[in-house]
Amino acid sequence: MESKRETAEDEPERLHAGPQNDQSASQLAGSSTSISPEILKHHHLWETGHDVPERKDFHLEPSRFQRVHPQLERLFKRFEYDPTKAIITVIMPSGPHADTVSEIQHEMANILDRIRAANQNPQVTAIINKCHVSVERNQVFEIPSPDSNEPDVIWKIPDLQIRHCRATFPGLVIEVAYSQTADQLKKRALWLLSNAMGGIKVVIGIKLASEGISMYLHLKETVFHNKNEPVNSQDSICFNLADFALDAMSKDWPVVEMELPLRLLESIVQRVITQYNSDDDTISPAPCALLRMSPSSPVTGSSSNGDSTGDYYPGY
Repeated sequence: MESKRETAEDEPERLHAGPQNDQSASQLAGSSTSISPEILKHHHLWETGHDVPERKDFHLEPSRFQRVHPQLERLFKRFEYDPTKAIITVIMPSGPHADTVSEIQHEMANILDRIRAANQNPQVTAIINKCHVSVERNQVFEIPSPDSNEPDVIWKIPDLQIRHCRATFPGLVIEVAYSQTADQLKKRALWLLSNAMGGIKVVIGIKLASEGISMYLHLKETVFHNKNEPVNSQDSICFNLADFALDAMSKDWPVVEMELPLRLLESIVQRVITQYNSDDDTISPAPCALLRMSPSSPVTGSSSNGDSTGDYYPGY
């Protein structure tokens, strides 16, 4: 097991850009069109092996974000931006988080490949050929602004997404939470569903935690694992080919059901546990939940007693 990283507090107060993209700090900082020293320092601490939060917020005015976002995309693989709060969130996924997402990406691609190989309908083959499983792709949400005729443009980056090439939004999103709480995962999933104008139709949430925490999410919950209970390895998360695009595009598509077996999620999470835990029981699989909405359906949450709460999480 790797030795513990130094903490950010141990680092002297000096700024470095690090070697990525062969750009020095002097090239990336120091003008109104450059990234702030605080953001550069955060990147350097991460790149030089220090402990940094998975998600770190920095103040960044919208006008400046417009000028520096190409540089941000070169420096960071993952970030989100909310102009209504003037906050950029830099995301540095942990090893368990990144490995879980990578393995699920591989399995989702395998599911599509198997459907393509087994189905004799050329329309199904053509549709699947236009659907892509991807990570690290920013998704822009245009949110109506109460103060302007122009919408607020909010940048989010789902962990994993399946998108038809003609669709504005990924129809299916998978979110993995490691440092985030189950409640934060719930709020994020509901925000994505609320603000995609029906374009995001399924969200699968997977929580990695030291104990199973029940999540009560929109419309349908499939419990994967709760503390002190056996893993639910008999059930599957089911979705349809039509989930990958808006109803207007997919209404005439053939019905093709797909399954993500929970036993497969179990094996993925157990591999991550084995790799990162050594002899310590610090990660365990927690609930997995499937969320659905149609363009005409309101977004609601469910509380622990099953009551509909109608929660809406703007700006999360």
